[in-house]
Amino acid sequence: MSEVISNPLLSLLRDQEMLDDLQLEEINEELNRSGNPVMDIIKDYGYMDVDSMLQVVSGYLGAEVMQVNPGMVTDELKEMLNSETAQAYQCVPVGLEDEMLKVAFVDPLDPSKVDELGYVVPLPIQTVLADPAQVTQCLSEAYAAEGGGASTVQIESGIADILSQMNAEADVDAAEVGDVVEDGALDLTSDEDEMPVVKFVNLVLLQAVQDRASDIHFEPFEEEFKIRYRVDGALYEMTPPPLHLAMPVASRLKIMANLDISERRMPQDGRISCSIGGRQVDLRLSTLPTAFGES
Repeated sequence: MSEVISNPLLSLLRDQEMLDDLQLEEINEELNRSGNPVMDIIKDYGYMDVDSMLQVVSGYLGAEVMQVNPGMVTDELKEMLNSETAQAYQCVPVGLEDEMLKVAFVDPLDPSKVDELGYVVPLPIQTVLADPAQVTQCLSEAYAAEGGGASTVQIESGIADILSQMNAEADVDAAEVGDVVEDGALDLTSDEDEMPVVKFVNLVLLQAVQDRASDIHFEPFEEEFKIRYRVDGALYEMTPPPLHLAMPVASRLKIMANLDISERRMPQDGRISCSIGGRQVDLRLSTLPTAFGES
């Protein structure tokens, strides 16, 4: 059960005897398979509800449990904890009390994020607990109007719109994957290029970067095309795009990295430079031929 213990919440629930070994094993298998948040898996399996899990964490951390909403994240609080920092640490400021900044984290059991944030903000931090879904909603909506980049909700909506636009297309012309990228950083937030494949790839990369993904997998299979990205060791799968987009997406990525798009039988390595809200990000691209296309 070493894999179970590696997850702080599952370890805590086991120590508190809230879940038995069989349940923990089942949850851990689903976690490894899907990469979904642990709380969501436990809730979906019907073992515990979110409120019960928060109460267990509250007893362990000695932290207050509260309901949070985007209206609680005032302009004054956003001056202390800006959009870029909130996205980086996956947290939102929800109040001030006794010269302490109340902060709700998506994952309050990640001590590195909690400790590091204490060196970034101007006041001491008081961790509060909230439903991770509420924290994520606050993070998306409260900072949506700021210039630090598009919100997660906006990105996901944009991806869905583009997929619906391309879903009915059986073929994508080679010209639609965009021009050769000259030296310099691509702006992933730019709307100047109207080609759907280009916009789709930009949004996928933008979401992964803003979610602090360590790697992104574009994987064609016999009957589906999967896009997954890894955040804090867990794999998250996007809504699968149409299978016919696998080759155009691979070609677009290779163009962005200045690779040879005509070479599909040999592995290639390249580098993509892009910018988000004026911040430059460097990505390493590796292609690998498979039985169903390039991964």
